Parts: sequence; C-alpha cells; structure tokens
Amino acid sequence: MVVDFYATWCPPCMELDSRVWSQPEIAKRLDERWIAIKIDCTKETDSCKEAVDRFSVVGWPTVLFLDAGGDERSDERLVGKVVTADEMKKILERVEGETK
Repeated sequence: MVVDFYATWCPPCMELDSRVWSQPEIAKRLDERWIAIKIDCTKETDSCKEAVDRFSVVGWPTVLFLDAGGDERSDERLVGKVVTADEMKKILERVEGETK
C-alpha cells in the first residue's frame, strides 16, 4: 500500500501529483500492484488527524509504503521531499522485491 498525505496548498504535494503520480508508468504500476490511498490534510479533519497520529506524520507531503503484512517500510518513507518518477519507480521496485 502507498499512502500519500497531502494538502492542496502544498507546492511539493502538487509537484508529486503532476510529475510523479500522473506519469503513466507510475499510475499503471500502482493500479496493477498496489493499493494507493491519498489522505487530504488540507483541513485538519478527524480522519486526517487520526491517520496523522497513527503514522506519526510530521509534514506534507509524506508518502508511506506498507508491505503486504501492513508494516511500514520506514526506510523508504518520504517526508517533505519530491522525487522524480524514476526515483519513485525504484522505491516501488525495492518494496515489491521484499514483499513477494
């Protein structure tokens, strides 16, 4: 599972959307091999706060990668960082390789 915590006012979040998540190769990989969840924390709603507390999120964007057992691959967590589509592909491949 990939969990993307974002806010609509967050420039790095918008960059991830436009330069990574929207890329056909990344979108296809997520559709075929992952459960992808976006958590909108533009406003501090109860569901946002609950998820932020559960995963100890400290800023936007935060992208988490959970293995098939639901355990976070904390070594791959992205916080306040924008990666390229190629870098994201490599992260996804690393996590997939360890969960097969």
